Amino acid sequence: MSDMLQDAGLLQDYLAECDELLQRLDQDLVSLETAPGDAEVLNRVFRAFHTIKGTSGFMGLSQIVELTHHAEDVLNLLRKGERRVNRR
Repeated sequence: MSDMLQDAGLLQDYLAECDELLQRLDQDLVSLETAPGDAEVLNRVFRAFHTIKGTSGFMGLSQIVELTHHAEDVLNLLRKGERRVNRR
Protein backbone atom coordinates (compact mmCIF):
# COMPACT_ATOMS: atom_id res chain seq x y z
CA MET A 1 0.00 0.00 0.00
CA SER A 2 1.28 3.43 -0.88
CA ASP A 3 2.45 5.61 2.00
CA MET A 4 0.23 8.35 0.59
CA LEU A 5 -2.87 6.20 1.09
CA GLN A 6 -2.03 5.86 4.78
CA ASP A 7 -2.23 9.63 5.32
CA ALA A 8 -5.93 10.10 6.13
CA GLY A 9 -5.94 13.85 5.45
CA LEU A 10 -4.19 13.46 2.11
CA LEU A 11 -6.52 10.64 1.13
CA GLN A 12 -9.57 12.76 2.02
CA ASP A 13 -8.23 15.64 -0.09
CA TYR A 14 -7.63 13.27 -3.00
CA LEU A 15 -11.13 11.81 -2.75
CA ALA A 16 -12.74 15.25 -2.49
CA GLU A 17 -10.85 16.50 -5.56
CA CYS A 18 -11.73 13.40 -7.57
CA ASP A 19 -15.37 13.65 -6.54
CA GLU A 20 -15.52 17.24 -7.75
CA LEU A 21 -13.78 16.37 -11.02
CA LEU A 22 -16.04 13.36 -11.62
CA GLN A 23 -19.18 15.40 -11.03
CA ARG A 24 -18.02 17.96 -13.58
CA LEU A 25 -16.95 15.17 -15.95
CA ASP A 26 -20.44 13.71 -15.78
CA GLN A 27 -21.92 17.00 -16.94
CA ASP A 28 -19.23 17.64 -19.55
CA LEU A 29 -19.49 14.17 -21.10
CA VAL A 30 -23.24 14.64 -21.55
CA SER A 31 -22.53 18.06 -23.09
CA LEU A 32 -19.92 16.53 -25.37
CA GLU A 33 -22.38 13.92 -26.54
CA THR A 34 -24.88 16.60 -27.56
CA ALA A 35 -22.24 18.99 -28.95
CA PRO A 36 -19.35 16.78 -30.13
CA GLY A 37 -17.56 19.66 -31.84
CA ASP A 38 -17.24 21.77 -28.70
CA ALA A 39 -13.46 22.04 -28.27
CA GLU A 40 -13.78 23.85 -24.94
CA VAL A 41 -15.77 21.01 -23.38
CA LEU A 42 -13.44 18.41 -24.90
CA ASN A 43 -10.44 20.20 -23.42
CA ARG A 44 -12.14 20.38 -19.98
CA VAL A 45 -12.78 16.64 -20.13
CA PHE A 46 -9.15 16.02 -21.07
CA ARG A 47 -7.87 18.25 -18.25
CA ALA A 48 -10.06 16.49 -15.70
CA PHE A 49 -8.71 13.08 -16.68
CA HIS A 50 -5.18 14.49 -16.73
CA THR A 51 -5.59 15.91 -13.22
CA ILE A 52 -7.00 12.64 -11.91
CA LYS A 53 -4.08 10.80 -13.51
CA GLY A 54 -1.54 13.09 -11.92
CA THR A 55 -2.97 13.01 -8.43
CA SER A 56 -3.53 9.26 -8.65
CA GLY A 57 0.11 8.82 -9.59
CA PHE A 58 1.11 10.91 -6.59
CA MET A 59 -1.07 8.69 -4.41
CA GLY A 60 0.44 5.52 -5.89
CA LEU A 61 -2.79 4.33 -7.51
CA SER A 62 -1.33 2.75 -10.63
CA GLN A 63 -4.57 1.20 -11.92
CA ILE A 64 -6.30 4.58 -11.95
CA VAL A 65 -3.25 6.09 -13.64
CA GLU A 66 -3.42 3.43 -16.34
CA LEU A 67 -7.16 3.90 -16.86
CA THR A 68 -6.96 7.69 -17.09
CA HIS A 69 -3.95 7.44 -19.41
CA HIS A 70 -6.07 5.38 -21.81
CA ALA A 71 -8.86 7.96 -21.55
CA GLU A 72 -6.33 10.68 -22.43
CA ASP A 73 -5.26 8.68 -25.49
CA VAL A 74 -8.84 8.51 -26.74
CA LEU A 75 -9.45 12.17 -25.98
CA ASN A 76 -6.30 13.13 -27.86
CA LEU A 77 -7.63 11.31 -30.93
CA LEU A 78 -10.82 13.34 -30.61
CA ARG A 79 -8.86 16.56 -30.17
CA LYS A 80 -6.83 15.84 -33.32
CA GLY A 81 -9.96 15.01 -35.30
CA GLU A 82 -8.82 11.42 -35.86
CA ARG A 83 -11.94 10.11 -34.09
CA ARG A 84 -15.40 11.50 -33.60
CA VAL A 85 -17.70 11.43 -30.61
CA ASN A 86 -20.58 8.99 -31.05
CA ARG A 87 -23.16 7.36 -28.80
CA ARG A 88 -21.69 3.83 -29.04
